This record gives sequence, C-alpha cells and structure tokens, in this order.
Amino acid sequence: MPVWGTNAARSRSRNRLRKVKDHSATAATLVTPILRSLPRPDGEEGVQTELAGHSLSAELVNPLAENSWEETITMHRDATIFHSTAWARVLVDTYGHRPCYAQISLNGNLQALVPIMEVKSVFTGARGVCLPFSDYCAPLVFSSFTGELLSQKLHQIARERRWSYFEIRSHSAMPAAAAASESYYGHFLDLKIGRDALISNFSSSVQRAVRKAERSGLSVRIQSDEDAMATFYKLHVRTRRRHGVPPQPQSFFVNIQRHLIGAGHGFIVIVEVQKRPLAAAIFFKFGRHANFGRTEKENEGLRRFKVS
Repeated sequence: MPVWGTNAARSRSRNRLRKVKDHSATAATLVTPILRSLPRPDGEEGVQTELAGHSLSAELVNPLAENSWEETITMHRDATIFHSTAWARVLVDTYGHRPCYAQISLNGNLQALVPIMEVKSVFTGARGVCLPFSDYCAPLVFSSFTGELLSQKLHQIARERRWSYFEIRSHSAMPAAAAASESYYGHFLDLKIGRDALISNFSSSVQRAVRKAERSGLSVRIQSDEDAMATFYKLHVRTRRRHGVPPQPQSFFVNIQRHLIGAGHGFIVIVEVQKRPLAAAIFFKFGRHANFGRTEKENEGLRRFKVS
C-alpha cells in the first residue's frame, strides 16, 4: 500500500534515465478528456525490431480506452496501484498527460508491461515518464530476458514518438551499466508477521513514542469520505509551505478521492487530539505489497524514521 503522507518528498523531474535504489526494512475532478486508442507510431502496426533472430514488438495502448491493460497487470505479483487504470485516470484528469502504455512481446509472448505517460512542456518538449507523480512504478517483467533488450525497445519508442528523453523510476528492467540520474530509498514492510512482531521490531525510541502518544490522548480515525480528504489537503498545504515548496493542485487530490479512495482502493488516516487534526496520510490498497513510498537520499532524518 503506497503511502501518501503530509511529509511526502516531492517528485522531481530529471532529464536522464532514472532508477530507484531500494533498501529493505522488513519486520518491523475535473473534465474527462476524450478517450481513444493511440495511433501506431508512423502509421505502423506497433513498434517492431529484429534482435538476435527474435521478433521483439511493442504495442502502445491507452488503458482508459482498452480493458486489456487492467486484466493483464493483475497477472503480475508486483503490480501496484501506480500500474492501475485508476491511477492513469488520476494523472490524465489532473494533468492532461497522454497514456502511452507499452505491452512488449517476444515472438508473440508477453514479456513486459511499461506504463508511460507522454508529458509535454514548452520548456522541455515531449518526454516519456514511467510514471509522473508516482513513488515507485517499475516495469512489470514476465520473463528473464535481459534489461538490455527492454532498454533498446524503449529507446526505439522514444525516437518514434520524438521524445527528448524518458524516465524509468526503477533499476529492475535496465542494464546494469545504466547510470541513474537520481537515487531514492525504498522501504518495505512485511505485514504477514503480525502486529506484535511488527511492534517488537521497532527501535526502543519508537516504542516509547508510541506509548507516549497513547498516554497523550491522540486518537486515530480511518475514513474514506470527501471531508477526510479535505482535512488531509489542509495539512498537506501547511506542510508543503513549511518545507518551502508549492503544494500539488487540489484537483490532484479531488481525483484521488474520486477514482481511488471512493472506489475502494484506499483510505485516509487522520490523527487528532481533542478533535483537532494533527497529521494525516493516504494509504492505497492494491495487490500484495506494502511500502512507505520513497525517500530522497538527502533526507536522512525521514529515512531513519522509516527504518526504525
């Protein structure tokens, strides 16, 4: 369950290939645009290349217009909310990006799913991002074919669509020699071990903080209505102002409420004292994984908090 907290690090654009460095910490809206399938690049039936005698092809699909995407990602054990059609809808409705989701096959057999948004800017031109405003969104790979082939295919798609560059926010499907433009920490928590085991693995300082919070009369509400989202957004704006960065547009959270929370894909946790909200976080529910999102490497304090 990716977490969107009031102290979440800002997702910043980079101009080179991106991958994420993972450090495990286990145990412990608006107007809907017209939807249509994407035209094939240069009028061809998909993007196809002959590599070492094999026919590697990529079909670009719009998940908002074709149901096959949602059905296919459910076959992969690592699919997250960020791979979903609902998340694509949030990004399209809020920012107007164009979905270019790639289904890559080898000799007719599905090899990888790569969700990409085509982002256009008067400053940077067109680029492909997997995916913007998403903590972590690795390509879903169905076979052990090398990242080099996938990288070549993505480069070809970028040339066909005249992107100035593309971003992949994971290292899992990239060649080992690919240089990262930025690295982040990923934090993963194994929830299968149970509540008591999780708490016992917290550092002693965190356990003391939990007991102090209980003595201080803090209460926690779990909700999924629009009022809870409005409360979260007020705290979000206050937190971003304190960090000296602008908040994401309110329409972003309106669309999250509409397409994710309201549809049963998550919930909002609000911490209060004497009915006064002090903190809030959004949790997404999808697939079989739980994580804390990502942490910028320079934010050592937040990283220590997450792994404690």
